[in-house]
Amino acid sequence: MIKEYSFDLLISHNQVRLENRPFSDGLCDWGKGNLAQGCIIHDGFVVFDSILEGSFGANVYLRVSDNFDIDDDCVRCVQTNFLYNKSMPLKISSAFESFVVDVEIEDGNYTLYFEIVEVEEVFYRFTIVDSRGCCSGSKYLKDDDFGGVENMVVKHGKFN
Repeated sequence: MIKEYSFDLLISHNQVRLENRPFSDGLCDWGKGNLAQGCIIHDGFVVFDSILEGSFGANVYLRVSDNFDIDDDCVRCVQTNFLYNKSMPLKISSAFESFVVDVEIEDGNYTLYFEIVEVEEVFYRFTIVDSRGCCSGSKYLKDDDFGGVENMVVKHGKFN
């Protein structure tokens, strides 16, 4: 089963986010360690560095799937746990724009994959895979040109 949603998102402040809890500025507060690892991970709220500078429009996809296969054209890929609560809206967002995604999944812990893919233009993809009952951890899945190292552990929360 694969269900995919697509959004043309105005990306700014180097943030591509997936939110499933009430917004708070503190959730987007980058520590020096977060800047180095390229993301901020909280339960139900993740912020990834867009890599590109400035404000720009880009396609952002959310895929709900039974499994994950990394895109051949992926330039960055991070895996993490994502706690989903269906009583809260699921949003794809950046600093100035957000979209509610009407997904049909159950409450629980999922594995979330974030990819930056470059073909003719850069696009971003979140993939949610059911992992309830199994914690897969947070790590980079490939080396990249921006500091990501395959199997490098990604820390949660704000840190310096």
